[in-house]
Amino acid sequence: MEKPIQSVELADLVFKAMNQRDLTDVEPFIHEDIIFDFPGIGRVEGSKRVLIFLKALLRKYRILTFTWEKNYRIILRVPFYNNHKMHRYKMLTGLIICFLTGIVCNTSCTKPDNTDHTTDVLFIGASYFLAYDLPGLFEEFATIMEHEVFIDECIESGLVLYDHANSLTTELKILEKDWDFVILQGVGTVTAYPDSFPRKVIEALEILQKKIYLNCIKTKIVFCMPWAFEDGMTWKEGWTDTYADMQEKIYDNTLIYSDEVGFVISPVGWAWYQVLEEKNYPLHYLHLSDWNHPSLRGSYLMACTVYSTIFQESTTGISIYGGLPVEEATYFQEVASDVVLNSPGVWNLPAMIK
Repeated sequence: MEKPIQSVELADLVFKAMNQRDLTDVEPFIHEDIIFDFPGIGRVEGSKRVLIFLKALLRKYRILTFTWEKNYRIILRVPFYNNHKMHRYKMLTGLIICFLTGIVCNTSCTKPDNTDHTTDVLFIGASYFLAYDLPGLFEEFATIMEHEVFIDECIESGLVLYDHANSLTTELKILEKDWDFVILQGVGTVTAYPDSFPRKVIEALEILQKKIYLNCIKTKIVFCMPWAFEDGMTWKEGWTDTYADMQEKIYDNTLIYSDEVGFVISPVGWAWYQVLEEKNYPLHYLHLSDWNHPSLRGSYLMACTVYSTIFQESTTGISIYGGLPVEEATYFQEVASDVVLNSPGVWNLPAMIK
C-alpha cells in the first residue's frame, strides 16, 4: 500500500511546482475540497478553481519565488521594480489558507513607468458592450489615431456589475495584466433606483475597485454612465418616470458614486441625452426596438464617448464611421467630444493623472 503523502511533503511538492511554473505533478494531490484564501480575491474553493487561479498567477508574474520553513510558514516573494510585496502562507493537508501580512499599495504593479507605450484596456460588462462590438470599435478608433492598444474583455450577457464583482472569472481576468484602464458598464435601473432594485451599484463598484487596485494601484477605473430606457419606467405598473426623469437620476447617482468611490466617469448616458434632446426624441434612434439596448447609432456614440474619456482628446475627424453615414457619424463624434472635454471636472477626469 502506498504511503500517504505527509503535509510537509505536500508543502514541498506544491511550492516546488510553483517555482518550476509547472503544476502537473501536484494536480493529483489537490483534492476537490481544497480552499485557497488569497488577499483581495477571497476564498477560491474546489480543485478546478484553485488550479485556474494558480495558473493565472503564474501568467501574471513572470518571476515568482516561493520558500517555506519547517514551522510551515510559507513565504511568497514577488519581485517588483525597486519594491516587493510579501505574502505569508500556512499550509495544512488538503487545505491551503493564505494570510496577507505585507503591504498592499502601489508596489503591486509590475509594468515599469515610461517603458511600455501600449495602453492596456479591459472592458467588463454585458450586452450593452456586446452590441455592435464596443471594444472592437474602440480599438479601431485608437488604432487609426495611432494609439497602440491591447484590448481584452470580460463580457457576458445578462450580468450586472454586482455579478462581476462576485465572479471568479472576472477576478482572474483582472489578475491577468496590469491594466491601464478598466472600463465598467453600468445599467440604468440599478443606477437610477438603488433602493428599488437588488445588487447595489455602489457595493459592486467598491468591491471591484478593491480587486482592481490590489492587482495594480495605477489602473484607472472608468464607469460608463448608463442611459435610461427609451420609455423611462412608464412600462412598470405604478411608475411614471419618463426617459428624462430616469436619465437625470442616473446622472445624479453616478456623480455621487464617483465622489464616494473615486472612479472616472465616461458620460455615455449624458451624451445620449443631449442627442435625443436635440433630435426631439425620434423613436428607436439610439435604442433598439426593445427600448433598452443600443442601436448601431447608440453603440457608435458610446464608443466615441469612451474614446474621448480614455485619451482625453476629440474624436471629431476620425475616419471610422461604423456603418453610419459620414454626416451622422461626425455629429456623434462632435457631441461625444464636447460632452466629455467641456466638463472634465464633472467627470473626474483629473483623476486620470496620478
